[in-house]
Amino acid sequence: MSTTPHDRAPRYALMAVGGLLLSVALVAGGVFWTVRHGPSTRSEDFASIHATARDPVLQTAPQPDLGAYRTQKQAELDSVGPIAGEPGFVRIPLARAMALVGERGLRARPVPDGARP
Repeated sequence: MSTTPHDRAPRYALMAVGGLLLSVALVAGGVFWTVRHGPSTRSEDFASIHATARDPVLQTAPQPDLGAYRTQKQAELDSVGPIAGEPGFVRIPLARAMALVGERGLRARPVPDGARP
């Protein structure tokens, strides 16, 4: 008995449906096993974790610390010195940098070939 192409179509459709059902069954079984044997979600476990965790430290009046921080950063902006982690670079005050650019101008970069000015 020979098979024609029309005889194969139902066989492939049944194999596809069977594979799909098998996949769904495996996923459902995996989810069931994970819920049943996976990590615990008991409230006692969460209580022990919460007891060992540290709460964030919040300030009731952060204004003095914020003022000191701003003063420190402004002093850093107004000073001259090396930039940490950047050898060969220094920090200068913004007003001095603007005066230098006004005196010397900006360096021109070479224009790549084919680029529009």
